[in-house]
Amino acid sequence: MVETLIVMGLLGLPCWYLVWRRPDLTPLLLLAWVALTGWLFARLGFSGPAKLLKDVLFVIPLYALVFFVRPQLLRGMAVSGTLLACLLLFAGLVILQMVNPNVGSLPKAILGAKVWLLYVPLVLAAGAVLSEPRHLQQFLRGGVAICLIVFGVALLQVALSVTLGYRATITLTHGEAAFAATQGFVQFSVGGFFGRIPATFAFAGEFYGFCGIGLAIAYAAYRYEAAGRWRLLALLALGAGCAAYVTSGSRGALLFIPLFIVLAMAVERRAGSGIFVLLAFAVPAILVVADVANIDLLQLAGMTATLTKAYGSNVGVAGTWEMMTQYPLGLGTGSGTQAARHLGDFGLATPETSFEGMYGKAAHELGLLGPFLLIAALAALIGAGFRALWLCRGSRIEGPAAALLAYTILMTMWSFKGWTLDIDPTNVMIWVLASIVLRCPSLAEARTAPPAPAQHPFLAQLRTAPTILGGRRPPG
Repeated sequence: MVETLIVMGLLGLPCWYLVWRRPDLTPLLLLAWVALTGWLFARLGFSGPAKLLKDVLFVIPLYALVFFVRPQLLRGMAVSGTLLACLLLFAGLVILQMVNPNVGSLPKAILGAKVWLLYVPLVLAAGAVLSEPRHLQQFLRGGVAICLIVFGVALLQVALSVTLGYRATITLTHGEAAFAATQGFVQFSVGGFFGRIPATFAFAGEFYGFCGIGLAIAYAAYRYEAAGRWRLLALLALGAGCAAYVTSGSRGALLFIPLFIVLAMAVERRAGSGIFVLLAFAVPAILVVADVANIDLLQLAGMTATLTKAYGSNVGVAGTWEMMTQYPLGLGTGSGTQAARHLGDFGLATPETSFEGMYGKAAHELGLLGPFLLIAALAALIGAGFRALWLCRGSRIEGPAAALLAYTILMTMWSFKGWTLDIDPTNVMIWVLASIVLRCPSLAEARTAPPAPAQHPFLAQLRTAPTILGGRRPPG
């Protein structure tokens, strides 16, 4: 706790100043923070409260600026009343379940509500500060640079694990936190090396979540940049991301990558770009890195297919239904939240009442209404995203909007199995990326607005000083 306060004291004023003076940088700074600081805090032995630094340094100051100081920034956000109503209903249920006696303690209830709700207002605030097309370009280009760093570190860890050894490599980057970062140096038998890679994060699961975020940002940048080095860098980030994700120890990567690219093509209604990415960058990169790690991709694909079938029948809908029938009134906000481990109590989930997936967690904590309201909120978010995309049709903004919306759709589906929305960085960035989609119509309109007609200098002067045309004469 002390070290967290020291970092807060050192970085508080500079970060708040940046949020105040350059709010358009805040989404990018938030992405950089969640992507690049996890391993450092883990290696230094910082405790759970270090996770709150991003909230104090970026999230809360951004809320204060957008909602209280400069609410005019919210103009142009394509937010529907249905979306706001669904989010408010879900938030009301989360707050109501905080007083559930099964929670056990107020700190756990507060922590559970924080995980569920603190980042939801980013769906309004994050996009609101991107008021010009150049701000979107700035975010996408900065995101590509961050992706290249993270994916480069991941691929380096894979290469060193093959040559130096898995345990030695992760210990080199994460120190004593290496055991926790890899869930005990877990490896799977798929021919060669296939272990959990944490990259720049404190935990491998966080890196898996970032892989989806990075692929969405890189694909959006690729669709936005007309040509030049940034388009090439975006394609390189896509190839590196696909290779890093497949060789990271995540058995769902071979399913996630094609699903995302197919969804991005379908949402944009443009197949050529996605097929080019798959054939020219994704597939070759995966094949090269898999060959270096001696991974049998056919065996890995078989494992992925088996797990998908098992999770689909036993964990996804079935697991959610089991939680709904066992706990129709819910066990209270925070009772099944992963972050509760920082309080020394993971909640009431036991092997007999275990669940995997966000909708199962919603049923476990919030009761029968939980999964329905959560799905309704995400469906309303997707619906607002499609409306925003329709308003962008024919503009240069359409491509990145479609990519980011495809990510939101896929994460809504992916959450039937997996905790991704419960942990950093996905629980933050999913709202940021969705917010950017809702901002895209006004950015497209600003980009296509005709330039103001040229004026004679004398007429321009009359516009800025109209009092010379009449009214009270100056004295003298």
